Order: sequence, then structure tokens, then C-alpha cells
Amino acid sequence: MDKKTKKLLLIFGGLGFLGLCGIVAIFFGIVSLMTSSDAYELSIKSIEESEDIRSIVGDIEGYGFMPSGSISTSNGLGDADFTISVDGSKKDLKVRTILVKELNSDWELVDMQY
Repeated sequence: MDKKTKKLLLIFGGLGFLGLCGIVAIFFGIVSLMTSSDAYELSIKSIEESEDIRSIVGDIEGYGFMPSGSISTSNGLGDADFTISVDGSKKDLKVRTILVKELNSDWELVDMQY
């Protein structure tokens, strides 16, 4: 390989690495924003307070690395839909929570499926 080819490979390799780092940073930023939202926190609280879920999973040992779902807010209104993996001492379980936010109010859990 000549010097020009090596230089081009080094440049494109570096750019590819920087691009990959950017994608990873965006991914973790989105996950962080979702898990720090009031809607997600209400979902976790509702899961932890559910006797039915605790009877299925046993003691809750943690939650999956990345929840899936969406959260949307506009002009004080919002809706959120999460699927959260619950790691239990007896069994692991996926729990779906659906929440709404009305104008000038807090998030409200409207459905929880498991």
C-alpha cells in the first residue's frame, strides 16, 4: 500500500469511528431522557406498587437496560407508552404501561399490561 492509500484509510477510519461514537452518544442520550421523564418514573412506581406483579416476579431486582416505547408532549398535553423489562427473583416479566397527561395536571397511568 502506498502512503496516499494509507492516509485515506486512516482518515476514513477515523471519521467512521467518530460517526459511530456520535450514534452511540445519541442512543444513550435518548435512553437517558426517556428514563428520567416523569412518565417513566410513574411507570416504575406503579410497577413497584403492584401486588399482582410482585406475586409473579417475586422481589424486583431491577429493570432491563433499555425500555422501549415512546413519549410525546405538546402544549401541556402528553401520552406515553413504555414496555419495561422487570427482573424478578422468581421470574422476569415485560410490563407495558400507557399514560396520559392532561393540561395542567400530572401524568396518569391509564393501563398496565403484563
